[in-house]
Amino acid sequence: MAGTSSEVRTLLTHYDKLLELHSRLEPVSKELTDAMGDLTKFETIQTKLKEKMSIVESIQKESQEISTKKESLNLSEPEKAEIRKVEEKLTIIVKRIIDQEDFNRDAFKKQGVKITR
Repeated sequence: MAGTSSEVRTLLTHYDKLLELHSRLEPVSKELTDAMGDLTKFETIQTKLKEKMSIVESIQKESQEISTKKESLNLSEPEKAEIRKVEEKLTIIVKRIIDQEDFNRDAFKKQGVKITR
């Protein structure tokens, strides 16, 4: 099936949503880590964990939609290039989130606290 402009636009819309979800995840993840530094903030930790899990579930659903749509399209080179640009933006955000979580996990380790992903 050849990718029509409408189908590619739909795919890009899903990518935009995925970018937005990751942008929402980044500060929640940071707030959660900050709260975990003070275990007296149990309610904040619990709230942020729930919020993070909700965003992660939405990311998983959106990623599945993207995967399914990409498999069904026969993208032209210009369309692939456009999608690659969005994927590069997404990669930057994801890398930043992972780097921050790794940094925080290392900081907790130094304090004798074990945190797993």
